[in-house]
Amino acid sequence: MGKMKTEFDPNFKSDMKFYESNVSFVQKIKVKGKANAQAKGTVEFMVCDDHQCLPPTEVPFTVSLK
Repeated sequence: MGKMKTEFDPNFKSDMKFYESNVSFVQKIKVKGKANAQAKGTVEFMVCDDHQCLPPTEVPFTVSLK
């Protein structure tokens, strides 16, 4: 797990919330019955440094649930 930080960004003229370095997001899923199932979704993120931001990127994922 990571710790969320909030800082004012003069470029966006607002408080920005972010995680430094690493963060883990955990979601528990219960599968009823014996059928094979999948959890599908997307993760959207944007990377910035002191000078610029890269455009937001969406990455799809699929996790097999047994």
